[in-house]
Amino acid sequence: QSHTVCNLRRLQIFPEFISGSAGGLAGICVGYPLDTIKTRMQVFQQDHQKFNKTFTSPWAYARGLYKGLSSPLMGELVSNFVLFGTFGACKNFMNKYNETNAGVNYSVAKETGAIAVAGACAGLAISLVVAPTEMCKIQMQTASGNESQARKQSLKECVKHLWRTKGFFHGYASCLTHQLTFYSAYFLVYEMAKKRFAQYNKDAGKPYEQDAFSLLTSGGLAGMFAWALVYPTDTMQSIVRHDRDLNMRKAFKMYKARDFYRGFVPTVIRSFPVNAVTFYAYELAFTLCKNSHVWDI
Repeated sequence: QSHTVCNLRRLQIFPEFISGSAGGLAGICVGYPLDTIKTRMQVFQQDHQKFNKTFTSPWAYARGLYKGLSSPLMGELVSNFVLFGTFGACKNFMNKYNETNAGVNYSVAKETGAIAVAGACAGLAISLVVAPTEMCKIQMQTASGNESQARKQSLKECVKHLWRTKGFFHGYASCLTHQLTFYSAYFLVYEMAKKRFAQYNKDAGKPYEQDAFSLLTSGGLAGMFAWALVYPTDTMQSIVRHDRDLNMRKAFKMYKARDFYRGFVPTVIRSFPVNAVTFYAYELAFTLCKNSHVWDI
C-alpha cells in the first residue's frame, strides 16, 4: 500500500498533462476553421483557382473549414498532454536548479531563460508527436473538391496514401524548426504576462491575483506574439510538407520573402481567441485537478 501511495505522489505533475489536453481541445475547436483558410492560402498562393475549388458550395464551404479536423483533434489530446507536461516538468526542474545554485543572485534573466528553454524542450518533445498528424492535416486541408486524389478525403485513406508515398515525417526539419521557436516564445510571453497581471492585481488590492480577464488576455497575447514572430516557419512547413518534391532549400529559392507571410492576418487574428481559450481552459482544468481529492493521497 505504501508503495502505491509513493507512486501516486510522484504523479503530482499529472494535472499538467490532463489540463494541457483540455486546453488543447478547447482551443482547436475555436480556431480550426481559420487554420484551414491559413493553410490553403499558404499552399495555393500562386493558384487562386485551385484555392477557390476547395469550396464548391455553401455547405461544402462550412464543412470544408473543418476538413481534416479528426487528425489534429486526436493529435491535440496527445500533443498537449506531452507539451504542457514537458514544459511544466522542465520549468520546475530548471527553476529549482537555478535557485539552488544562484543563492541571493537569482535573477529575472535566469527565470525567463528557464521558461524559454523549457518551452523549446516542450516543442522538441511534441514535434515527434505532431509531425505525423500535421502531415495528415495539411494533406487533407489542401485537397481540392474535384481532385481525383480521393484518397485525401478521409483520414483512413490519407494515412494509407502517406504510408505508401511521402511518409509521415517528410519535411520534419521544417516542423521541428517551427515547434522549437514557437513554443519558446509562446510560453515565455504567457508566463511573463501572467506574472505582470498578478502583480498588478496584488497592488490594486484585488482579492484574486489571477482572474479570468488576466488569464484570457495573457493567453491571447502569447498566441499573437508567438505567431507574429515565427509565422514564416509555419508557412515553410505547410509548403514543404504539402509537396513531396520540395525541401526547405528549394522553397527558399522558389518563394519571395513576402510569400512566407501569406495568410498572416487571419492567423494572428485567430491566435488571440484560440490561445486565450486554450490557456484559460488549461488553468481551469489545472485548478480542478489540484483541488481534487484524488491528489490528496
